[in-house]
Amino acid sequence: MKILIINNFFEPIGGAEKYVNSLGNILQTEGHEVFYYACKADEYFEKDYKYSNYFPDRKGKSLKKIYKRYYNKNAEINLEAYLQEIKPDIVHINNIGHNLTVSVVNACEKYNIPMVMTIHDCGMFCPGGRLMRHNKTFCKGLTCLGKSDWIGLFNCITNKCYRNSLYESVKFASVFFYNKNSKLYKYPSFYICPSNAIKNLAIKSGLAENKLTTINNFLEDSQLEIIPNYNDNGYFLYCGRLSDEKGLKSLIAAMKLLPKDIELRLVGSGGEESKLKKLAKDMPNIKFLGYMSGTELEEEYKNCIATIIPSNGFDNFPTSAMESFFYGKAVIGSNIGGIPEIVENNETGLIFEPADAEKLAEAINILYKDRTLSVEMGKKARNKAENLYTKKAYYEKLKEVYEKVLNF
Repeated sequence: MKILIINNFFEPIGGAEKYVNSLGNILQTEGHEVFYYACKADEYFEKDYKYSNYFPDRKGKSLKKIYKRYYNKNAEINLEAYLQEIKPDIVHINNIGHNLTVSVVNACEKYNIPMVMTIHDCGMFCPGGRLMRHNKTFCKGLTCLGKSDWIGLFNCITNKCYRNSLYESVKFASVFFYNKNSKLYKYPSFYICPSNAIKNLAIKSGLAENKLTTINNFLEDSQLEIIPNYNDNGYFLYCGRLSDEKGLKSLIAAMKLLPKDIELRLVGSGGEESKLKKLAKDMPNIKFLGYMSGTELEEEYKNCIATIIPSNGFDNFPTSAMESFFYGKAVIGSNIGGIPEIVENNETGLIFEPADAEKLAEAINILYKDRTLSVEMGKKARNKAENLYTKKAYYEKLKEVYEKVLNF
């Protein structure tokens, strides 16, 4: 089968891009012919990618190019030519907002090519893309979901939902409004949701339930080769972006409630790094380690008591939770998005309500004092990862989706 995978970027930027690369590897391993379509870059996952001449330029910042974030005509024209050359049997769409745009959906529809789309975030349902008001608090009432597009536009702008910036909120809300009214998202035959949480958002937003299926994300087979270390060096670990929606201010507040001999290590970088360091300036038990990968990151995972995912914004299906499980480590996670679908409370970790520093501190203290419990949870976590979060498990479910789409 010939499969074209479409995503804004085909380079190591974030979770969606890693997924795209791993997805392509799975499909190639299973004997399929895989192609990619993305924006131009200096380097791709596949060096000197054969068909990169079809890739459109990234969106520009000049006034003449602002329209590209709504409808990228160049992306549509290039894709049409590409489709004529490779003639794929199916197209698997991922993140396309603000760069490739819905123009690529239009191109595939013109050639009557079946489409599947993976929903990686809330951008299809929330004008601000994050279900966050003022980029600070989770939108518990889901104010815009299933409501008039005009209401969503108004709410996003007045609440400055994207980065707490009026300009950025206008930009994102207007693109959302355009996409909703273009009706192009009705064309994909099936939508893959990494979590039931995002599937429920999709249903509430108006997507047909019979076009939605949940397939949990996966990690590389190399994770199965990890030998868990059920001992620890006495610290808790956060691994991810240092940004508002990740709930790190609550985590630091929780640490202030705990004895000073409990250590927290934060791996990652992001826009909130300097603010977080100021909050923790008199706390030597909180260590900022910056970005890590490879052996360095492995050592941090292997030697922690447990990892912490304190998100206060919608987290679809966090990779860090799966990684933690493969290392045999329990997760303390907030009760939001897909986190409680991965972390079973009192089984593979502990769940607390978002932004509740006291409950988070309580959970940390429980696992700090009871290492036997943290080990038991870690062993259950590893077992769950081995059964659910592998390429094999993912491909078996994905294959069923492709077959359904091709037989429509």
